[in-house]
Amino acid sequence: MSEHVFVPGRVNIIGEHTDYNDGLALAFAVDRGVHASMTPRSDNATWLHLEGHSPVDLGADAPIELSIDMARAAWRRFPRLGVDVAVSADLPAGAGMSSSAAYIGALCL
Repeated sequence: MSEHVFVPGRVNIIGEHTDYNDGLALAFAVDRGVHASMTPRSDNATWLHLEGHSPVDLGADAPIELSIDMARAAWRRFPRLGVDVAVSADLPAGAGMSSSAAYIGALCL
């Protein structure tokens, strides 16, 4: 049985980059986001299946690229052994819709 989570992207109407600097922000969720599904494995390995990449063993130490290293950091903080984690997104990267925050949120959930 697999588990599935969805974390929406967000956009700011006002207050771009002020919410973490003690300023005001008005943000809202959008209908696009990041999907993560976890399917049990018969071993203790945890594999990341990220759209557009070859599968990666999250237990390995070799740095690969930022998106994989971010997933590895989330996995180390909230380890889950014996699962395949499939991640896909329909958020445009770099469009100011908090795609990296949604990505990390989905992996942590």
